[in-house]
Amino acid sequence: MTESRWIGRWPELFSGLTDRQVRGVVQAIDNNVLEGWDPQRDDIEFLTRSARGEFTENEEVAEVLALIAHRRVRGSD
Repeated sequence: MTESRWIGRWPELFSGLTDRQVRGVVQAIDNNVLEGWDPQRDDIEFLTRSARGEFTENEEVAEVLALIAHRRVRGSD
């Protein structure tokens, strides 16, 4: 399995993923971190659920919008 600080931090989110799926998710996270992203647990959970195919396209869009809305509310506290 791929070694990653994200897997180390939230191993339960990666359970059930194939090695290829894990590598894809970790690579996506790491690439975006290089661009300044600070992923939170809910971001990683979304990405791993998406990799498992748990969303339809419409559900995926709705989930992303919900994450954004949650961040805005949390950020205004």
